[in-house]
Amino acid sequence: MRNTSRREILKQGLLLTGGATLCQEGFSAPATPCEDQGTSPKVFNIEPLSDVDKKYLKRAIEIAEMGTQPESGSNYPYGALIRFENGDTFEAWNTVAKHGDPTRHAEMTLLTKVFNQGMDWQRDRGRLKKATIYASAEPCFMCAGAIFWSGIGRVVYGISAAQLDEIYKEYFPDTEHSQIPASAMGSLAAVGIDINGPHLIEQSSEIMHHNIRSQLGKDNPFKK
Repeated sequence: MRNTSRREILKQGLLLTGGATLCQEGFSAPATPCEDQGTSPKVFNIEPLSDVDKKYLKRAIEIAEMGTQPESGSNYPYGALIRFENGDTFEAWNTVAKHGDPTRHAEMTLLTKVFNQGMDWQRDRGRLKKATIYASAEPCFMCAGAIFWSGIGRVVYGISAAQLDEIYKEYFPDTEHSQIPASAMGSLAAVGIDINGPHLIEQSSEIMHHNIRSQLGKDNPFKK
């Protein structure tokens, strides 16, 4: 059996938990198309954040950092929360590393928590439609599908998938392609879900750099 290096394990884990690009040739969602398909995606919907949005997106980034701590399972740095119109919130971080389950992205864990605590996707359809998910990074196709089927009406996210890809390439230059060549968020926008991002890019990318450096044996200012 081939020995797998720590670097290779980290690279695979990060790519499994990343998102998707905003481009696909022929894609017709209400999004600004890429100039060179699949390589330089543009932001397709970015509106100024309200004070409330900024507060909760910052919190999602904090949650991502919390999930990387040893006492939390040393997970990958992704966090999410959902806020309902009445102010109720639920929070979750990525638990892929803790459970060895590549489907346990922050958004998936978050929605499981919501529905396990009494929310019903049919009975509470009105509440879900008015809710906002805040994600520290652009949700992937799997999470986008879960958001769609859950009936969530709005998503605000931090760093984009394309920006994540650039960070990965700094540490893993041999990576050929770390993104699914299509737009998960564009697909949600196409069916009327309000998508707004990327935002707070410096804050959300900083934690990615710190986590990768830590996992590769370098200094991690977040490590307690």
